[in-house]
Order: sequence, then structure tokens, then C-alpha cells
Amino acid sequence: MVEELKQKIRKHYDSADVQTLNQGLTWYHRAYNEAVLLSQVFEVPLWKACGVISALSPRNKWARNLSDAWDILETPKLTTKTCTFKSQRQKAIDIINAKEENEVLKILGGTKTKHFYTNILRYDTSDCVTVDVWAYRSVNLEPKNKFYKPIETAYQQVASELGLLPHQVQAVVWGVVRGGLA
Repeated sequence: MVEELKQKIRKHYDSADVQTLNQGLTWYHRAYNEAVLLSQVFEVPLWKACGVISALSPRNKWARNLSDAWDILETPKLTTKTCTFKSQRQKAIDIINAKEENEVLKILGGTKTKHFYTNILRYDTSDCVTVDVWAYRSVNLEPKNKFYKPIETAYQQVASELGLLPHQVQAVVWGVVRGGLA
């Protein structure tokens, strides 16, 4: 199964135009820079800013995700309007109130949001893959937990073959499958 997934991922990666390729390769670095700005403006540790972004990410477009992060960091209340689920707002507030960095992964809970957090915070070293709905679509699979690990492994192996980090390949493929990057 992994070999078949790798072929699909590589086909998408190889079809990226120069702009999509460059945007994908730098996407997590740019997300990191957004988190740095949030961290500085709201005087919170970088890990909290990354955690808030990740907590608010499910079913949220990137521009709105950032806007929501600004709003919840400015007014950390459950009544603060965001475009994601109430439970995700609660997680963002819990991260803001966390005392230690190691609490973030426990608060986030889900593999996708934990990997998204890690990929932003450690954009230059992370070997995680953010397997979101677009990653499932890239290999024509239903978004089910049983497919998460094979998809992640396939992305990691393609990245290794290309000499890249897995999240870089994921971001390029995301741009190709989605039809442009945010």
C-alpha cells in the first residue's frame, strides 16, 4: 500500500509549478514566522502561539486560522468568535493557560493537530506529516484513522528520497491538490 501511495504523492509533487513548489517548500517556515509575530505581540512563549494556531486549525482556512489566533490571544475566552469548533477554542484557551510546553501535545490530543503544531514550531527539523483532508485526497483515500500511518509513512519516504522534510512535501502536494496555497 505504501508504494502505491508514494507513487501518487510523487506524481503530485512532480506536477507542481515553480510557484507552488516554492510556496510549499517554505510554507511551514512562513507559518513559524507568523507564530513568532503572535508570540511577540502578545508576549507569550512561541510554543503557546504555535499551539493556539494548531488548536484553531481544524476545518479552518489559513487566513482565518491566523485571524482567530489573534482574536483568542487578545481575548482568551470561550465566547471569543472563531470559525472552528467550540472544543478547539477551549483547547486554545487551555494552551494559553498552560505552564509547560509539554502540556500542549496533551491538550491538542489529535494526531493531525499535534503534527501541525510540531511542524510549525520545529519547521526546520520536524519529520512529522500533517495528514489533513487534503493529504487523504492526494492519495484518493477516505479520511479514516486506519490510513493515517500509511499516508504518513509514504510522505516520509518520498521526502527522504527527495532530500526534503516530510512536511515540505506535504505542503507542496497540498498546494497542487488544493489548486493553490493560502
